[in-house]
Amino acid sequence: MRSGLVARFNALTIALVITSTVAISAFLLNREMETKRSNLLQHGATVAAMVAQHSEYGVYTENREALLQLLDGLSADPDIAYVLVLDSELRVLARRVAPLVGAIPDVGAREAVKGYEGIEAVEVVHPSDGWRYLDLIAPVFGVAAETPADLLPAPGRSRERRNVVGFVRLGLSQEALRVEVEALALSTGVLTMLLAVIGVLITVSMTQRIARPVLELVRVSRGISEGDLDQRVEVESGSEVGELSRTFNLMAERLRESRAELTEYQQTLEQKVEERTEALERARDEARGLAAEAQAANRAKSLFLANMSHEIRTPMNGVIGTTQLLLESGLTDEQQEYTEIIRGAGEDLMILISDVLDLSKIESGRVKLEPVIFDLERAVRQVIELQNEPASRRGLTLNCKLDVGGVSQVVGDRTRLQQVLSNLVGNAVKFTSNGGVSVHVSLAAEKEDSLLLRFEVIDTGIGIELDDHKRLFDAFEQADSSTTRRYGGTGLGLAISKQLVELMGGEIDFESVPGRGSTFWFTAAFETSTAGATDFVEDTVAPADLGRRARGAGGEERRETRSGEARAAPAARKTTAEPGDRMDSTAAAQLPRVLLVEDHPQNRRLAKLMLEKLGYRVDMAVNGLEAVRSVARLPYAAVLMDCQMPEMDGYAATEQIRRLERGTGDHLPIVAMTASAMGGDRERCLAAGMDDYVSKPVTVEVLRVTLERALASRKIS
Repeated sequence: MRSGLVARFNALTIALVITSTVAISAFLLNREMETKRSNLLQHGATVAAMVAQHSEYGVYTENREALLQLLDGLSADPDIAYVLVLDSELRVLARRVAPLVGAIPDVGAREAVKGYEGIEAVEVVHPSDGWRYLDLIAPVFGVAAETPADLLPAPGRSRERRNVVGFVRLGLSQEALRVEVEALALSTGVLTMLLAVIGVLITVSMTQRIARPVLELVRVSRGISEGDLDQRVEVESGSEVGELSRTFNLMAERLRESRAELTEYQQTLEQKVEERTEALERARDEARGLAAEAQAANRAKSLFLANMSHEIRTPMNGVIGTTQLLLESGLTDEQQEYTEIIRGAGEDLMILISDVLDLSKIESGRVKLEPVIFDLERAVRQVIELQNEPASRRGLTLNCKLDVGGVSQVVGDRTRLQQVLSNLVGNAVKFTSNGGVSVHVSLAAEKEDSLLLRFEVIDTGIGIELDDHKRLFDAFEQADSSTTRRYGGTGLGLAISKQLVELMGGEIDFESVPGRGSTFWFTAAFETSTAGATDFVEDTVAPADLGRRARGAGGEERRETRSGEARAAPAARKTTAEPGDRMDSTAAAQLPRVLLVEDHPQNRRLAKLMLEKLGYRVDMAVNGLEAVRSVARLPYAAVLMDCQMPEMDGYAATEQIRRLERGTGDHLPIVAMTASAMGGDRERCLAAGMDDYVSKPVTVEVLRVTLERALASRKIS
């Protein structure tokens, strides 16, 4: 009776195991076959659609060489047996056949697919070798065009009215699929047999061990339920529930082990908590150390940028300033031309230095906006005025239109706005050879105390390919980066402009049609409430950096033009007094006395020549200590103070001078004239007690305006 029950149980279990294994294996095999075939078909459809899309121009112009180059790119795909490009009359324009493929199988007349706008796939069998292929037909769409160039993609061109100009026929070999399926079927069969054998063995083993005295199990179970975990079930050899008995004993053993582990864990829990706390404290200390190292690295980078800016601007001040004095000293035509070349190269180098330092400051997060109250129209038109000269040299018109709903004064960073706008307008002038450039400012959005302005720079230049759209705003990237490119530049301007626009709460992008022109636009947020904001001090001279960028907008031809103008110009004019002019002691005593504090010999000599040219008497000091002694000894109209000097720097010297003024009621104008041009340097100078700030390189015009403003403020006070 017992043997008959076990036999029937074994037979039933083995049948279920074998049936389930075979069914699951067959299902998985069929599903894998369908998946591979679907993937192959999808791959072919994707390739056919891609080839059809990129062969539009070749089919339309019947350019067989271009089509063959396109098809050669598919030679690395082992699944593609053959590819044909047909015209609208199903004539073969180009083909590529795999080496192992003989004649291309015939799938019947193709007139049935004319006008079909999808991708058709049929399965064909080669009559000679019996190989199966998936034959796909994809239409090549064209557009109504007067010339072949109109077939190229362009923004805004409608593709709704499409017509079929040809077809792409692509054959996918199923030989690799067949081999994979056969290998999969073989491995699945072996695995099925193995699983069936294992299932049979397990079934027989289990049914032979299911025998155990039931009463013994009940007795031991009752004792365990009462907490006596030391009891065990006696296992009888050959019993059908023997395995169950052993499992029961194992469960009891695990319970005993768990109870012992729980007791031990409770005893050591406090120790583990202490260890975990110590580990967390070590991790926290390590994190603090890493944070300190990162902060030190950031400080080192900032210090390096500041030192580099100072050390580069110091000699550049001498180069640019000296060339300016030379240009006004009555040179010969040849000397004038050479000097113009030096000045142009120096200005180009200063633009590059400023761009690199700006990019470094932006990437390190050290650029902060300085919102002031300023006149929007005046700020925009100042940029336009600076670009008038290079635009007129190229024969371009330069227009500006503001449509901001009566808004005049806004609160924002005027300098950064002009930097972005000047870069876009300068690029537009540089890349436009005929036509003109227009600047349009409009109101994009308005709230109670703020508004969003949209600035558009529209040109009729060479345009930009859409493929260059994504990388155009990356650092050191240009639309044309080849060695034969016509237009110079570092590719930093748009990258810096993008970062600055995002800091101003806006975005930047462009639209372009190659050969017709481009429209670069950006938005920026401004406040309209002027409460608590600082007024912007208007200068009569444009910022030096904007002036350099405007002079550089015309490319290489600007130096030739400036040289020609210089040769045609009369001898350099005198403003008030030239260095070396004879002047009696009475007239000299009437000139304003200025103290120049500068440790660099060349820059000290250059600044002295500029000041004398502007009509000032100049005393010089080489450090802060000499400056304090000179101010205590003689009355001066103003002081031009360098910041980084030996023995005593300009900050400490200014503080000493301000202490000497206490109780006298006098206030000596002190102007910082320094190569320190990083973010925060101007604020540091003003906080030390200085009245104004100019960064090197300094021009005669900037020096004139700054000193006139300083002297005027002293008279008013």
